[in-house]
Amino acid sequence: MSGDTVVNSFFKGTSLEFRAVGLHHIILTETKEHILFKRPDNSANNLLMGNLYVDVHGDIEVTNMTKNIKVQVNISRQGMFTSQNALHRLEGKIMDENGKARYEINGKWSEYLNLKDLATGQEQEVFRAFQRPPNSVRMYGFGYHQCNLNYLDNEMKRTLPPTDCRRRPDQRLMEEGDYDRAADEKHRLEEKQRAVRKQREKEGIDYKCKYFEQVFD
Repeated sequence: MSGDTVVNSFFKGTSLEFRAVGLHHIILTETKEHILFKRPDNSANNLLMGNLYVDVHGDIEVTNMTKNIKVQVNISRQGMFTSQNALHRLEGKIMDENGKARYEINGKWSEYLNLKDLATGQEQEVFRAFQRPPNSVRMYGFGYHQCNLNYLDNEMKRTLPPTDCRRRPDQRLMEEGDYDRAADEKHRLEEKQRAVRKQREKEGIDYKCKYFEQVFD
């Protein structure tokens, strides 16, 4: 998998919008099929008043470049008067190499997805999300998997590389509930990064990633 991680952000009064600029490429291991993936938009809402929430919305387009098959999906945006039943709704179509719609997709990205065969009218559930933890709403809607992404035990400390984000000190302090020290550590790290960048610019050093290679698509 490879792709462009550039994201444009802009403020819209009560929300902060995030729009992915580039595309992601996926090469399937067994069939060597080339998949092109366009990500949806994201937004952080009710920044000034009300309950803060993060929403996923907009268009998703997935194209099988090898077989010329395309999936187009639209995710509805959550609004002030959106009912619980309408939250996270999506609908879309799967089209063959001739651009003819063969299947319809509908459901909620956070709960379930149904696939309908337009030729036979048969519909079946193809995805059902795992049950979320208690008070998930107060944890940004995270599931058990997301809640454990920052988990770090002694065995992991012994084997993980020093660049692993789970080792970032401000993140660890926040994970442990020490928000004051986490804020101070975050400020220290950012100032250190700025100082190092300025020093490189002063000395004319062209920074190169140690573990990644930048390529142009």
